[in-house]
Amino acid sequence: MSFPYAMSSPYAQSTRVDLDFSRNIGKLFKKVKGIDYSKELNEKLDKSVYQIYNTTPPPSPPPAALKLLRSSPLMCKGWGEIFLLSNDLQFSVCSYNMGSRVDDYFQLCRHLKPSFSLKAEEEDAFRSKYRTTQNRTAELLTNQAEAYCLQEVGEEGEERPVINSLKNRGFEIVHLEGLLAFDTAIALDTSRFKHISNQSIDVQITERFKKDVAIATATDIQTGQRITFVSAHAPGFDFTKEVNDKDAADGDFYCRAIAKKLSEIGNNTIHVIGADMNANPEKWNPRFKIFSRQGFQLHRTNSHTNVNPKDPTQKEREIDFIFTRTISSIWQKIKSIFVSTIQYSATIKTVNSIGWNVDDNASDHLPIFINISSKINVSKILQLWNISCRLLSSCFRKRRTQPQITC
Repeated sequence: MSFPYAMSSPYAQSTRVDLDFSRNIGKLFKKVKGIDYSKELNEKLDKSVYQIYNTTPPPSPPPAALKLLRSSPLMCKGWGEIFLLSNDLQFSVCSYNMGSRVDDYFQLCRHLKPSFSLKAEEEDAFRSKYRTTQNRTAELLTNQAEAYCLQEVGEEGEERPVINSLKNRGFEIVHLEGLLAFDTAIALDTSRFKHISNQSIDVQITERFKKDVAIATATDIQTGQRITFVSAHAPGFDFTKEVNDKDAADGDFYCRAIAKKLSEIGNNTIHVIGADMNANPEKWNPRFKIFSRQGFQLHRTNSHTNVNPKDPTQKEREIDFIFTRTISSIWQKIKSIFVSTIQYSATIKTVNSIGWNVDDNASDHLPIFINISSKINVSKILQLWNISCRLLSSCFRKRRTQPQITC
């Protein structure tokens, strides 16, 4: 009997969990549990191996096979599932400051055409154009990622075209509840994420000034991993002047509050922050050190993500970024001894559907994207088990092939 579902993921191939191993597992299960599979089932299993080498996704595992792996005393619960993952474990995250009002769209128009101006009688037509462009942005943007971190949502809230389009596509929208207008929101694809929990906060920056932060923790259906998403919009400062601690104090306090909240959530989840930082490392690095000291990795486009024609010195600036932090490396090393783990990595993703174009982009910002991918690290115990099965199998073959001498 063969059990090639241990090979049903290309990740398993990369860790050398091969067909011999799966066959040995199958033989052992048959001896220990007395389980025999029908000829039809064996044909299905063997066909899946053929499909692997032709890069065709294998069929879903039979319920009996999955139940066997889960119930085996030789494997912890979860070791079976680790090999039954979908072939595509990537997902994308988008961070986008949508521009909260028509004035932001006007800034984009002014940047692209400095002589652009509006007469009083043209304002209604311009607002209509703005609405049409918002709908176009929604059409182009909302099929590009599985998670969205949105800023400058404004008074329209969930009725904004981008958010409304995401809701119609089956996304769950998370933001701080009880506000007449909220600044940040998160949208998660419910076909990819489940058990979505709203952990949004209000940061009291001064006695009269506070800003909301959208925070959502969800389970990745493909891997079972808990992931925390944050949408942040830090208070800014005057880019035209030299920055000091006082100028940047509000935004820095806001970022420290986010870092503190994520520490409370814990390091057993992956953290993803999509943020309009209203700064960049070259202009004010202390704000970015708040996250880097906590183990976050910065992902950036290294090109301008915002335009401001009012700024005579820096009309184009990079102020939108994504930060990621994976599970504690020490915990991962300990866990990897006993249980197969999933290692995540993130890379910046180029999406050209929305650019500096007044017909497609209703904001003075560009959306930025990252791809989050994963690979399986097979546990040390499972690797030893693989080697042991091979050795035992080799010994049995040698014994069967030895000549029998009779007197």
